[in-house]
Amino acid sequence: MSATNKGFNENEYKREYGKANYDRVTVYFPKGDRDRIKRYTEYKGTTMNALIISLIEKDIADYCKSNNMDYDEFCKYLSTPADTGSRN
Repeated sequence: MSATNKGFNENEYKREYGKANYDRVTVYFPKGDRDRIKRYTEYKGTTMNALIISLIEKDIADYCKSNNMDYDEFCKYLSTPADTGSRN
């Protein structure tokens, strides 16, 4: 008897889990940069996703520090629905 469950589709499960638990963002790199960055993340023992998230989080923390803002409060503010205006 096989150890696999013929009624279970692992790929479908992963797709549904990802859809329910993660937001998806597409990032465009200039030609050649993707492979260079991928090799860098492998060298560091991380993933491109983890590197991008850590860099964004560090940028938010740096922004808060340079503007004398509380990081947690600013993150709460960023988590509220956006208004129609934008700020860079």
